[in-house]
Amino acid sequence: GLGHAAEPGASEADVAAEIAAREFGRPLRWIESRSRDTRENAQFAAAVLKDNKVEHLVLVTHGWHMPRAMRAFRDAATRVGATWELVPAPMGLASRIERPTLRWVPSAEGFLLVRAVLREKVGWWLGA
Repeated sequence: GLGHAAEPGASEADVAAEIAAREFGRPLRWIESRSRDTRENAQFAAAVLKDNKVEHLVLVTHGWHMPRAMRAFRDAATRVGATWELVPAPMGLASRIERPTLRWVPSAEGFLLVRAVLREKVGWWLGA
């Protein structure tokens, strides 16, 4: 979807579908472009996937976001009575190779990591 505060335009799903078709020659079978957050994405996708008798679902998202996404998709599956196998496929967690002492020096990457942790915790508490 676009997110709660996003400007109108193409959703992430629309962009992904275009890239999959144009760059890889593999059009996506299903896209969900109405959601504003992870919970809605799981909710809207669950109905479509159940109707199409999907049995296995690989959930690809950033590793920081995976616990919240897994919870959202499990809850959505329960709500619609889906019994798919949900497989987590986290990405983006590989650490950079650098001297251990430099990890203690403030950096832009460090601020981004703190932001990611805080965002996921707030999202978890709010059920988003």
